[in-house]
Amino acid sequence: MLIDDDFTTNIYNEIIIEDTGYVDKIIIQSSAEDALEYLKTNFTEDHPHPDLIFLDINMPTMNGWDFLQSYSKHFKSDSPNNKIIMLSTTSDEEEIEKAKKIPILNGIKSKPLTIEIMEEIVATLFAPNQLVQGE
Repeated sequence: MLIDDDFTTNIYNEIIIEDTGYVDKIIIQSSAEDALEYLKTNFTEDHPHPDLIFLDINMPTMNGWDFLQSYSKHFKSDSPNNKIIMLSTTSDEEEIEKAKKIPILNGIKSKPLTIEIMEEIVATLFAPNQLVQGE
């Protein structure tokens, strides 16, 4: 799942992710609120549970930090296969340290997403040869 309010960024990230061949489906949400609503609904074949979530920090109304706080309240016993990576344009050390202290966050990566970053995430967070379904 891609959560970013910037249309161009979502399209770019979708292309990068598709180029890796690791996913069957990419879910794009243009706001944190929409993403939370999606995640609160029952999952089906047409509405899959994301194994990997890429989250933007700076979004209007609800930013990435607010999303993580709300997500933590709603999904306390979520699947251990669900991973969240924050994508940021910041190199602010304070923000990076803040991200490291959030237990449900599996990392923070600099934008733009690249094939190399995607390969590193898959190699680090998922078992070898495991297909990331429903991203």
